[in-house]
Amino acid sequence: MPIHQNDEDSEDDELDVAEAAAARADDEQISHRALMAELGLDTAEPDIHLVAQDLLDTLGPTLAAALSGTRDRTLPRRWALESGPRPSPAEARRLRLARETFFRISDVEGADVARAWFILGNERLGATPLTGIREDRHEDLMAAVDDFLDQPLDPVFEIPLGILLELMRSSIHNDGDDSR
Repeated sequence: MPIHQNDEDSEDDELDVAEAAAARADDEQISHRALMAELGLDTAEPDIHLVAQDLLDTLGPTLAAALSGTRDRTLPRRWALESGPRPSPAEARRLRLARETFFRISDVEGADVARAWFILGNERLGATPLTGIREDRHEDLMAAVDDFLDQPLDPVFEIPLGILLELMRSSIHNDGDDSR
């Protein structure tokens, strides 16, 4: 048997394992990190530059700056550069928490719902999750994430009821605004 066929068989086996794991993750709603650990892959925290880039890609520079506590919207872009500056320890902690939170929600509900969750009011926090991160309320934030992921989906819109209710509240408040 030629060597390249063995290599192809090995690659096919790896693809089969990866596809089966991805299907299982979808079926059982296993987090990306838990799945990687189960497969024996590296689950170490990524470099802060990658964390910043992930947040730029998912939330954008304005939200990434706001949740980190900086007023400079350009900082997250510079933090994402390997040759760029590093955030302070407090900023880095907030960035890591935001990334973990985003992927925890998006793994289950999708990226759009995760983005909405960050900026809508949260009853448990008494503020937006973005504010909870900026104020270093990590335990409260994780409890709010757990509450959010445990709530039922609206049968019509197929989004968590908490998001739907908050969207409705904000729509009602904005409809009464005559300043437009």
